[in-house]
Amino acid sequence: MQGNWTIRVTAKNATFKQQFVVQGATSGNGTYQATVGAADVVVTGAMWTLNIQNNPGTGFQNSDARIKFPTRVGGNYQFQIESNDGGGDLDFDDLVLTCFTPAGYQDYLAYGHVSTYSGLCLYNPCYRSHFVIDNNHAFQKALQNPRIREVIEKHYPERIPPTIVNPNPPDPGPFKPLMINLSDDRQIPNQVADLFRFENDEKANDTRGAGLKSTESIAVARTLKYSKTIQLDAKANNIANLVRRDMIGVFDNARFGCNVSDGKNISLNFEEYDRTAAEKAGNPYTGTGERRNLGFAITDMNGNYIFHYKHTLTDFFDELFTDYGTGEDVAAQVLPDLIVSIPGSTVGAPVLYESPCYFNVSRIKRIDICIPASVIPKPFNCFNGNMIGALGNVIIGGNQNSSASFAFGAMDRNSAALLNHLHADGRISSHNVLSGLNIDCAAWAGTVDVKGCLYDTQRKPTDPIISYYTIRYSKIRRSLSIAGTM
Repeated sequence: MQGNWTIRVTAKNATFKQQFVVQGATSGNGTYQATVGAADVVVTGAMWTLNIQNNPGTGFQNSDARIKFPTRVGGNYQFQIESNDGGGDLDFDDLVLTCFTPAGYQDYLAYGHVSTYSGLCLYNPCYRSHFVIDNNHAFQKALQNPRIREVIEKHYPERIPPTIVNPNPPDPGPFKPLMINLSDDRQIPNQVADLFRFENDEKANDTRGAGLKSTESIAVARTLKYSKTIQLDAKANNIANLVRRDMIGVFDNARFGCNVSDGKNISLNFEEYDRTAAEKAGNPYTGTGERRNLGFAITDMNGNYIFHYKHTLTDFFDELFTDYGTGEDVAAQVLPDLIVSIPGSTVGAPVLYESPCYFNVSRIKRIDICIPASVIPKPFNCFNGNMIGALGNVIIGGNQNSSASFAFGAMDRNSAALLNHLHADGRISSHNVLSGLNIDCAAWAGTVDVKGCLYDTQRKPTDPIISYYTIRYSKIRRSLSIAGTM
């Protein structure tokens, strides 16, 4: 959750005990019993989490939760979170929370559905106004189509690969999407701004208690009143040339062969994008403009997300518009352009994916996002009963080091079934097809994701629950051991 919200228990229809937990906020942190009619919970803070939990008799655990898309009701934005506990039904009404926040002129909501796509896609299937190529594989495929290549050469000549290729190129950064407008020669739409007038509201205040001669004074408060929405420039050319008309046909035909699925539990990072001078003139999008980080959101079990952020007013014009006199009390708010990215799995890791730019985002805007399935980290399923279950994509089998011993024999993890062997000194041998490796006694370099589980799908309800765990590592011997206590 982002920003300040008020949480209200709207409905409860469950046998199990229900509660919700707020963490990471500036104020409002705590565990709250789910009682319809209880006092609203006011939460403030830049970023915080909200979890709905249920107790089936063995302790509280997280419930499945899904969000409903937000709406504006009166002066508030609001949405609902529906949950389903471990009971026999799947109706998602065991506990329902309503979250609402004032819809001020600086408060913006982006929401929508995230999908992953794969297959024979030549373009991003979610972006409808532009032909978007957002990954290198699709880019190489597009260059093989003469009509698409001709358009790319016109708008992105610098992206055409050279004839002589460096055999040892540096690691590439995130792929900067290509965006080709299919409707006119202006590649980026005009910037749009909302205009507001400052108005004075007079209010009589009784000042007799202050011992003043006057019985009342007039206090003047300035408020913002929406005036209208304008375009900052208007130089579009709506004449599509023959090559682009051919491109539209390719765009329509390329829809077939795309496999799309829900993007569940994906972290999304949002940035506000400042167009370059060339982009403001209508030239193709480059992604090289300045950016401001806004925060992140996580999709729910269905791939839906809500992101709340602030966008301030800009008093940048006195003489820019002829329909407002110089010095007239007017403020403008240029609608923001947004970029969505998927961060790496560790701090400082490269960005895994960067979306095309979403232009002129209004205060409450649905943005459906499609992400190449190839860039999503492979999920790690807890199935092998080991607290160190994988290093990166290499699944670790063998005997669990249940004694937390540093003896080489105890730390050696060799699994003939998985064809993976983690030696006690850290060397790795892997011939498992899932890891994509075929190596013996290899060393590690860089940062390695250590994945493990305190609970896996093989655990029986009667098995003891782990209450404490210890992580031990040795810098000298480059070894790691984890032990748990039942």
